[in-house]
Amino acid sequence: MKVHMKLGRGKKIACTVVLSCTLIAALAMVFITACKKEMTEKDIVKYDYKISKNIAYKVFLKDNIIYDEDYMEEGLYYPRKLIDYIRLKYDFEYTGSDTVPIRIDYQCFVRISGFVIQQNIKEIYWTKSFPLNEKQSLEVSDRALAVNEEFDVSLGRYITFVNEAKEELGINIDFDIIFSMEGMVKASTAYGEVEESFSFDISSVFYNVCKFSKNGMDAVSGKLTQKQVEPVPLNQTRLAIYISVSGVALLALLYILIFTRDYDLNDIVMLSIKKIQREYGSRMVTLQSNTAKSFNRIYELYSIKDLVKVSDEIQKPILYERDDKELVKDFKFFVQNGEELYEYCVLNSIMQNYR
Repeated sequence: MKVHMKLGRGKKIACTVVLSCTLIAALAMVFITACKKEMTEKDIVKYDYKISKNIAYKVFLKDNIIYDEDYMEEGLYYPRKLIDYIRLKYDFEYTGSDTVPIRIDYQCFVRISGFVIQQNIKEIYWTKSFPLNEKQSLEVSDRALAVNEEFDVSLGRYITFVNEAKEELGINIDFDIIFSMEGMVKASTAYGEVEESFSFDISSVFYNVCKFSKNGMDAVSGKLTQKQVEPVPLNQTRLAIYISVSGVALLALLYILIFTRDYDLNDIVMLSIKKIQREYGSRMVTLQSNTAKSFNRIYELYSIKDLVKVSDEIQKPILYERDDKELVKDFKFFVQNGEELYEYCVLNSIMQNYR
């Protein structure tokens, strides 16, 4: 297997410079990557919490000839005239990740709202509130706090209020009835205060038939975080790439320095001949032998370009003889013009340049 490779001096110097610069740059990046101490800020969760809310209700009926049941479950249509009372059960729960002081302030209401719908937009004119209980407060030191309230609410009072409001206002509007729990929960942690207001309810348009919808029941979650500075892990992939580049550059540089040799004279002559044939081959004619051996005048030219000029001037082709190795015999290209011979010898030209 051929190990050594011939390379021109200029190319060898250029390759050595490029590979040396690449090796130095790659080693520098290896050092920088390995020694670089980057820091990053992270949000560390110190405390998290969740709030869940729900209202369960049953609609109890007056004695009637239509329904056999004493009450109706959630999600149905309820004739207003047959409603005796509504049993409401409010469930609120706060759950945190650590034991901390938790305080809740809340109150339950019945609200009547007067509204009209204009261009498919509901516009509330006014709202009247009727507390179901006094404002309540509860405070514990625990991971969780739960509140459960239950009320039996008769609709008679609110039906009377709606009828009186219609008569006093003298305008035709509709009414909503809303059963809500509202308040604020607070948790005091070592990492800051949690304050969450809440309001959830069931509501229905106060028509002759009611159908209640639940609002604000979505669970609420949150967290308290602290900034923490941490070192960035070493980029192993980037380091491996730089090490690989360094290794390849080092091996290539050693190969160039150890296993490449400069062109000898014969190599330079052959390369020059091939270059001439590549650039001017279309203007040349190859001879098996040259029968015209004697010339009165022989002009030896300095360069192939000079021979090309002579060829153009006298309109004669550039000739050369092929030797046994299918190369240019005696390394000479020439142009014949009668008894005049214009020739260019590649070897002589290179030897003169060496001198």
